[in-house]
Amino acid sequence: MQTLRLDHGQPIHHQAPISRVLLLLGATAALVAFMALQDINDKTQKLDTDMQQLQQPRRSSGLRLDAKENVGKRDEILAVKGVMAELALPWQPLFKTLESLSTPDIKLLALEPNPKQHKVRITAESSDIGLMLEYVQKLARQPVLKDVFLLTHEHTEGGAMPIRFVVEAAWVQ
Repeated sequence: MQTLRLDHGQPIHHQAPISRVLLLLGATAALVAFMALQDINDKTQKLDTDMQQLQQPRRSSGLRLDAKENVGKRDEILAVKGVMAELALPWQPLFKTLESLSTPDIKLLALEPNPKQHKVRITAESSDIGLMLEYVQKLARQPVLKDVFLLTHEHTEGGAMPIRFVVEAAWVQ
């Protein structure tokens, strides 16, 4: 039978130079990641501060505006916000929907968006009341539009399209 020897003492491990290099690389990577995170946090805080200043400008700034300039600035800001809201409309889906429903019996006259209420008002003419109602029903079945209502319609004399009507619909966001 063979004898088995057990040595419970702590053996001396010689560390390979590669393990020290890997440890140094890991510590350097952690330090670089920490510095990048600090930089990102600083930039985020600066952006938050800038955003708060833009949303709530200080009333006590050294630059004083008189009443006319203040009203002018406010009107300019409102105009810019209105243009931005109109640019954010889903024009492409709306136009594709209306183009897919176009027929020679229905003639579109106007398309008036209302960005604040997310609604569009469509003014059109039809040769027949039945065709007008069918067109409104087709609009109501479109996935881009909801809450489609016939607001007004009137019969006019002497034209190829004697029925003029207005439809209002909300667009799906």
